[in-house]
Amino acid sequence: MGAKLYLESNSTPYRPKDGLIRMGKDYFAWLSAVPDGSVNGDIYFKDDTLSFKGNGYHDHNWSNSPFQQMMDSWYWARGKSGDLTYIAALLNIRKDRGNYKIPILMVSDKEKLLLSEYGTEDLEFFLKNPYISSEIKNNEFPSQIFSLKSKKSNTELIFSSENVIDETNLFDRGNVPWSIKSFFQLSTIDPTYTRFLSKTELKINDNKILGEGILEVMDLR
Repeated sequence: MGAKLYLESNSTPYRPKDGLIRMGKDYFAWLSAVPDGSVNGDIYFKDDTLSFKGNGYHDHNWSNSPFQQMMDSWYWARGKSGDLTYIAALLNIRKDRGNYKIPILMVSDKEKLLLSEYGTEDLEFFLKNPYISSEIKNNEFPSQIFSLKSKKSNTELIFSSENVIDETNLFDRGNVPWSIKSFFQLSTIDPTYTRFLSKTELKINDNKILGEGILEVMDLR
């Protein structure tokens, strides 16, 4: 099995503030190198080849400490409508790291950044309609509706999820041995990942712009 992919950016790279979220000497970094792009290529499996083209995205995050030692969970979403691209996120920082939340909102077109807001001074966040998943045993269920509302501009972005693309217990995906998995589950550690296909609604002043997107929920607890 193999693949040959070509991704061409249709938008400028983005990072919130300087791209670093600091927690004492530790940090978490995030850069969206291609918020929106055109992708094409081939996927190979045995003697079969599948050619395709579509919409693509590329980002990268890294840290000098394990993610689960800094964050409990995060919501991350991206969407597109015409020439507009938007990214929304909500980072839930661990109690022993300060117990706070960081909402992030970006809107851009093909030429420039139109909106970049960060933190609870800039944004309100709303989570609604929990998805009941059989993969989740101990943690709260992920919300299917995720929205951010600006406190500085008349802008609101709503992701309303419809179909589940992926729901996975991370111990299963990582092929963690049963003995280790059982030990962590007894201690209520139950990391899960859920991804939804979403409808999007971007409200700017009196304009309502509809589109499509992806919403993912990573729970590291």
